[in-house]
Amino acid sequence: MTHMELLDPTGKPRPVEAVLAARPAILTGQRVGLLDNAKQNADVLLDRVAELLRSQHGVESFARRRKETSTRGATFLPEFARAAQVVVNALGD
Repeated sequence: MTHMELLDPTGKPRPVEAVLAARPAILTGQRVGLLDNAKQNADVLLDRVAELLRSQHGVESFARRRKETSTRGATFLPEFARAAQVVVNALGD
């Protein structure tokens, strides 16, 4: 008997339940991660976000990372999560 595997081309995502991380009451003294998804202008947006976080919220320390491409997952997330208490993800275009 021949084995045949059928794939559903509609790509319906399976729901995933997740709990959001707690937000800090203040950002002063926090190291903020800036995650660039590798699309055009994501870096420009993150530069502006960093300026505002410095001037309006007293953030002095940032960790920046850029994905290799926008179509692949970020392979560095575990180490990036240890480098920052809060992360801003920018999607360019």
